[in-house]
Amino acid sequence: MTMSSTVWSAHLSYGRWTSTQPYKYSDYNSSKEQSLTFDSYTIPEDDLELGQLCLLEVDSRVVVPAKSHLGIIVTSADILHSWAVPSPGVKCDVVPGRLNQTSISVQREGVYYDQCSEICGTNHAFMCAPGKR
Repeated sequence: MTMSSTVWSAHLSYGRWTSTQPYKYSDYNSSKEQSLTFDSYTIPEDDLELGQLCLLEVDSRVVVPAKSHLGIIVTSADILHSWAVPSPGVKCDVVPGRLNQTSISVQREGVYYDQCSEICGTNHAFMCAPGKR
């Protein structure tokens, strides 16, 4: 199986209450028309549909193509966080005022759930933004 040469980049900016996720389609294209920013909020337990996972489902998912490489840059607006995607084994510290980076090679289609794995306050459990490949 060969990985696509497509390179995507994501900039995740964590705050105590939301996960703002601006990302652009390629590191090699500086066109503002190909940039996207959105907020992702955890779906309340009472609003979940059958089959959705409690504390992991969100109203806006990040969608990236399978067989591609995703570069991630993370930062925090408030306190220490730790961005993790357990399925492919990715974890990266998120530090206020600093940029940290990691990457994921997406091998297969599916939904990959991410979460904050650093106890960061009252709404720690609600910090997730699953991506669909």
